[in-house]
Amino acid sequence: MGTAWGAKAAGFFKHLKLPGVVQDAVSIVLERVELAIEDLAGRLMGLMMGVFTNIASLIISPILAFYLLRDHQVMRERSLQYVPARYRGDVQNMARSVNKALSGFFRGQILVSIFVGGCLSTVVYTCWGFPIPYSSG
Repeated sequence: MGTAWGAKAAGFFKHLKLPGVVQDAVSIVLERVELAIEDLAGRLMGLMMGVFTNIASLIISPILAFYLLRDHQVMRERSLQYVPARYRGDVQNMARSVNKALSGFFRGQILVSIFVGGCLSTVVYTCWGFPIPYSSG
């Protein structure tokens, strides 16, 4: 559609019997406008796809988290059924150690965020003379 519009516009300006230099300049301007419109359309499509993806993630993530939290014990039991009986104990021990390591990691991240968000921001606000947002005074 864009090239058809550009061809129609170029044909219109050729029928005006403008000097060659002006026709060349108009052709160049029309090509640039066409490229700019195509670029804008591509960017708008990318933006719309990004917005759609984020909205879908915001809708699906809580639903998925709910079902994973609700059914985690059943999923654990069913997944162990696929492990041969002689290895189940080892797999369970390994899963416990991975769970312990991940729990420690997330607890550490929460402590770091509390420290950085609470303590360091208080120090920075105090040094710069800003009122502390969560203070009672």
